[in-house]
Amino acid sequence: MPRSLESRVRTIEDIALCGALGALLEVAGWPKPGNVHRTSSLEPKFERFLCGALLLYHPLLDAAKSGYRAGVSGRVTSWGLGRLLMESYERGLLWHLEGNTNLGTAMLLLPLSAGAGLLLGSSGVVDLKRLQGACETMLQATTVEDSVEFYRLLRRIGKGWLGRVSGVGAPDVFSARAYVNLRRLNCTFLDLMKISSKWDAVADELAHSMPLTFELAYPTLLRYHQDTGNINIATVNTFLTILAQKADTFIVRKLKAAGVEDAEEKAWKVSEMARNALALGGASSKEGREALFKMDEEMKREGGLLNPGSTADIVAAGLTLLLLDGAKI
Repeated sequence: MPRSLESRVRTIEDIALCGALGALLEVAGWPKPGNVHRTSSLEPKFERFLCGALLLYHPLLDAAKSGYRAGVSGRVTSWGLGRLLMESYERGLLWHLEGNTNLGTAMLLLPLSAGAGLLLGSSGVVDLKRLQGACETMLQATTVEDSVEFYRLLRRIGKGWLGRVSGVGAPDVFSARAYVNLRRLNCTFLDLMKISSKWDAVADELAHSMPLTFELAYPTLLRYHQDTGNINIATVNTFLTILAQKADTFIVRKLKAAGVEDAEEKAWKVSEMARNALALGGASSKEGREALFKMDEEMKREGGLLNPGSTADIVAAGLTLLLLDGAKI
């Protein structure tokens, strides 16, 4: 049974720091098969992803500040989630050459930071037992203008597989009338996440109060970290645990966009490889690490199509919870 921790959070700066460190530790996890990691490429992708994680600090601070003000006043209003997502992306453009490195992570960490700020402002304590509900409260305060800004961001990133949601209750991101139609439908950011939850794991997390983050990622990280004292083992083996249980939707979407007919089947094969590597010990044993490197090599042969990006985003959110709850690395 994992031992209880004592939260270190005393200020909104602490909240933002936990989020940025959580994102950094996720990127640093090695080796996470199919993801960018420290030995995955001769190109400086790993360093750029580290930059992207650190650059989340100020947007996370703004989100925590908005939540804190709402907690102090007792009134939760719009807090500019769409604007903060755009700011996160634009900060990356100023500092590195990789473009979008962590949109999914930012989508999870900004509401977490806002929810933590709400608790800190209302009670002076960030209690993880109440944080899930606080995040939901902040997401319920999102507006149609957050959706418009989110669509603007997806169009700037320019990946069709990342944002095309037409025909299922929301306008196509790349339609000329997308913004007009969003406003006509009064489709809030949370509404978009509910629509997209059918095929996107990050959207599903946001639409349903982050169940994988709170109920799988965080307790798994806590258990591995307390059992081994090694945050890298905890990070990689939690990544494998989630991937073993849930086919990664980022993989499915990229495969479908590339015209692969058996996308779901290929994604489940990746999950099977994760289960096998975890059974050998994952990052905690020589046999497990050998299986991870073999898995990574096999996945990289597909030219980036087998990248479990959604799983990595959820791990980053779980690491943020671990840090908010007082873990020392």
